[in-house]
Amino acid sequence: IGITIFIGTSMGKRTENIEEIKNTEYKTRTELRNLIVYEFDSIKKQIPYELIIREKDSVLIYDYKNKNDSTKNMSFRYSKYNGNLFFGPDEFAISIKNEFQSDFKFDQYNLTEEMIDGMGALLFNRTYGVLGFDNGWGKHFYYLTEQNINEIKLPILYRETE
Repeated sequence: IGITIFIGTSMGKRTENIEEIKNTEYKTRTELRNLIVYEFDSIKKQIPYELIIREKDSVLIYDYKNKNDSTKNMSFRYSKYNGNLFFGPDEFAISIKNEFQSDFKFDQYNLTEEMIDGMGALLFNRTYGVLGFDNGWGKHFYYLTEQNINEIKLPILYRETE
């Protein structure tokens, strides 16, 4: 009987610890962003997004949720191990540090393996997330906050390639 009570009480404590771990396992932060889409040098769309940043072990996940159409959601993963950024199967590495500066210093990332019709440059900061990227087909996408929407002169990436 003593052994059964011992096992039962120790299992109960283990379950409580597992529940604590589940609740504190990942840090999560949610912010609002406006996606501004440029085609070459003219604005085409402005769409509200919600950014959810989750920290898991050795990766930071940046989920951009379209508030109107979930098929337009985007997800980026940042590897704390090697500092590379992933968008779907594509891997990006820093090509220029502090390429664009505002309240944050954004690094420019490019594909680690060049490919025909692959994505172009991407501006990223770990705290802010993705500021902008070039889809490789003449469209640029910028995720701005209400605070920086009037402060940052767009399109950044188009000017960088002139």
